[in-house]
Amino acid sequence: MGAILSSGGQDVVAVSAGLLFAYSIGACVSPLLASGVMTLLDAPFGLFAFWCLVNGTFAVVTLYLRKQEKVEIVAVEDQVAFVPMKSTSPVVMSMDPRSDPEFDRS
Repeated sequence: MGAILSSGGQDVVAVSAGLLFAYSIGACVSPLLASGVMTLLDAPFGLFAFWCLVNGTFAVVTLYLRKQEKVEIVAVEDQVAFVPMKSTSPVVMSMDPRSDPEFDRS
């Protein structure tokens, strides 16, 4: 959701498609890699070792991108509170004060 908001709402479909594609690649490749790690370690904790490897990779990539300033940190005063809604309609988006009235949604 942060990726969609940081794009300014202009490329919602493209960002969603990219996230779905990344998820599908991970869903296809992860079982194969996890079973390979479990076979190499020949121990019941091989799956947990795989999870540690994946999460460690995520941590290193995140730290690298933060150092390169490609991950934007939103200041606390710029953050807005989350307000859950029971149900929505397209009219709600026009009522949102953060929405751009000039942006054509059709």
